[in-house]
Amino acid sequence: MVIFDKKEIIRAATHRSRFPRRKLFGPDTIKDQGSIGSCCGQASASSLAKCRVISGMEWVELSGEYVYSKINDNRDQGALLDDGMEALQDHGAAEYLNRHNQKYRRRSFTIEDDESAKRFKAFDCCSISNERELASALISGWVVVVAVHAGNSFMRIDSRGVAGSSLGSGNHAVHIDDLIIDKNNSILFDMANSWGTQWGNNGRAYLSWKNHLAKPVRYHYFYAIKSVMEDPFDEI
Repeated sequence: MVIFDKKEIIRAATHRSRFPRRKLFGPDTIKDQGSIGSCCGQASASSLAKCRVISGMEWVELSGEYVYSKINDNRDQGALLDDGMEALQDHGAAEYLNRHNQKYRRRSFTIEDDESAKRFKAFDCCSISNERELASALISGWVVVVAVHAGNSFMRIDSRGVAGSSLGSGNHAVHIDDLIIDKNNSILFDMANSWGTQWGNNGRAYLSWKNHLAKPVRYHYFYAIKSVMEDPFDEI
């Protein structure tokens, strides 16, 4: 991937033609994982769904529960980010149906779900290891799955919309689809969570690399979805 310098990142992020992803992907796209630990699956499926739209295809809500069922060994004990990435490439993400809600075992999903998932796959992914790589991926039109540490401070959102600093090793998967530049020319990353719209600002908050991502990246495989499989049923 092309790594841009900070001046190029700021120029691209503040260009008048740039349309904020927060407006493109509104509150209706925010997932709610409920009482199961499907955050990795939710982040993966949401990222893939957004990459489809960015690539010019129609919005299709994809099932984070389906992806989670492929990577959790039939136990509700969470999953690794890179397993989610591999599932998107190998199996895909089925279109979400109401019967998927709060399911995590493989037997809860049907042959029809497997056929649906074949339409929605990640074609190309790459690892993200630092702030410039993350910012470069976002201004290139990609979506990135990361880990954060959801401690007590993370639950508090300040007046700027930034989540509280949380420097743990990472216990929660989310995805980032955009960035903004604050008044100090620092980069803030726009994160969509999977705890419903009651959390944060309609399910979103801003993160900084230093205060939220620098430590988790040491323990987790952050990845960007660069391109997606063409959908033969997409009318656009």
